[in-house]
Amino acid sequence: MLNSDEAFRQVMTWCQALQPAERSIEEALGAILAEDVLADQDLPPFDKALVDGYALNSEEAGLGLRDFQVTQTIRAGRFPTIGLEPGQTARIMTGAPLPMGADSVVMWEQVETIPTEQIRLPFDRHIKAGQNVLPRGREIASGEVILPKLLRLNGAAIGVLGSVGRTRVRIVPQPRIRIVPTGDELVEIDQQPGPAQIRNSNAYVLRSLIEQAGGLPEVLPIAKDDPQSLAESLSAGLYSDILIVTGGVSAGEADLVPDTLASLGVEPVFHKIRLKPGKPLWFGVRHSAEELGQKPIRKVLVFGLPGNPVSVVVNFLLFVKPAILALRGISTEPVAHRTVTLADAVENRDERPSYIPARLSRRHDRMAAEPVSWAGSNDLRGAALADGFILVPGGPCRLAAGSNVSFLPLLP
Repeated sequence: MLNSDEAFRQVMTWCQALQPAERSIEEALGAILAEDVLADQDLPPFDKALVDGYALNSEEAGLGLRDFQVTQTIRAGRFPTIGLEPGQTARIMTGAPLPMGADSVVMWEQVETIPTEQIRLPFDRHIKAGQNVLPRGREIASGEVILPKLLRLNGAAIGVLGSVGRTRVRIVPQPRIRIVPTGDELVEIDQQPGPAQIRNSNAYVLRSLIEQAGGLPEVLPIAKDDPQSLAESLSAGLYSDILIVTGGVSAGEADLVPDTLASLGVEPVFHKIRLKPGKPLWFGVRHSAEELGQKPIRKVLVFGLPGNPVSVVVNFLLFVKPAILALRGISTEPVAHRTVTLADAVENRDERPSYIPARLSRRHDRMAAEPVSWAGSNDLRGAALADGFILVPGGPCRLAAGSNVSFLPLLP
């Protein structure tokens, strides 16, 4: 039976970034850029005033001219249609383009206004070329690489794309992920469960976690514990980049998923790991053609997760989320754990390493983890009240309060 590190390495062996595709910038946040983005023009596209004031020629002021005639007012968004003649100035607003003949801006409060639309510079006021002016192309030059290939696009980068008129861009796309819940005991969440039934909460757990990781989730209808129904559902699920199956992967009579996946050409990589919760984890790969066979053969990663909801969460964070990030071209590293201090002692009598839900709080300038009350891997409410999971080594093991412990966060 693999430990979690070995299982992670085997999953990553099959993970390569998806082929780049063109997407709208509304879909690009957090994605890896697959092209160099060039500026389509200088930014700013003109010499721009940085303050409200008067645009004038610094050389004239340097030669001793103190009085200037105000001939026009230039507001932001308006391009001046006439230039300045000797002895003239223009009233100008922040962000507006300088008129021809001007090379500097003096602030309003630094001049004296005199009758008949004139200003006077104090004799001790020295004006330099470029004063209070952002030159054309100072931020970005036309043709310059403004966003390099392989950059991960944050909100500011999306704004830069917009500033150069790019509505679409080549990125490593989000992986398409289909979820197939299985089990005769499941009903949809808007239905009243029968005496031996439960609502299909796992599908919504996974949908939310997939969206957080940057995948595109699609939940398929519940597959019953019947070979034909299961085969039809799993076959539909394979038209994706990742297929996640919940339930039916243990060793019971109704656990039909592994055999059904094998009949659909999915090659098993491993089954069961040394971990609690989440031991029954199944992972395999199918080399599958796209619909109608019109696109190249590609891999589909298949994860069979246990039906217990906390097992679903732990398996997802440790194995599925890293696979999503790898397909997005972001990272092939294990999910990051934090080191925190235990607020209370914890004990693990199981031989497997165990993840236990816990809340975080700050104590004495350090983050401390306090285990929440929970009833095991079926208790989703316990996990919902937690900030993540502390990792307790395989037992028998007891960690005293104050011990340092690894913590797996639920939220990014």
